Amino acid sequence: MPTAVPLESLFAAIRADLEVAAREPGHPWRTPVLVTGGAAPDGRVVVLRRFERDPDYLVSFTDVRGPKVAALRQDSRAVWVFYNPATRQQVRVTTSIALHHRDARASQDWAALAPANLIEYATAQPPGGLMSSAHPIPSASPVENFAVLRGRIESWDCLRLGSGGAPHQRFGWSGGRGTWLVP
Repeated sequence: MPTAVPLESLFAAIRADLEVAAREPGHPWRTPVLVTGGAAPDGRVVVLRRFERDPDYLVSFTDVRGPKVAALRQDSRAVWVFYNPATRQQVRVTTSIALHHRDARASQDWAALAPANLIEYATAQPPGGLMSSAHPIPSASPVENFAVLRGRIESWDCLRLGSGGAPHQRFGWSGGRGTWLVP
């Protein structure tokens, strides 16, 4: 047996770490890589804004005009990859993402954004678009560009790399049950 700690305890600790990461900007899990599928898989760093429990969801914000939204409209499945170098722990979470744009959830999250974050949605050009100078042209209505990505968690794959001769440990979690996996 890889450890004397029950899988339920390990899984509970990961969920608690995600709650902390959503609140603390310096937490290593605050900025996971979000990988979308479709015809051309693509990954990018996002900011974890919330971890919601029972059922579990991961929440991030985005510009609705960006390529990740186009990819998610084709295929709502996505994987969030978290890594903490201090604990040598990787967590991959498979989700199905719902896009919230111009609805009550998006309005509520927009109202709660810090003024410094509003600028992220305040360009006339879409993310990745060409600009004629180093300064983007402001948008007349940045709220129209704001969207919430809410990923319902379907499964977890958790890996802790061993050090100093300790073995690697890996387990999966899905459907309310955990199982040990080969690292």
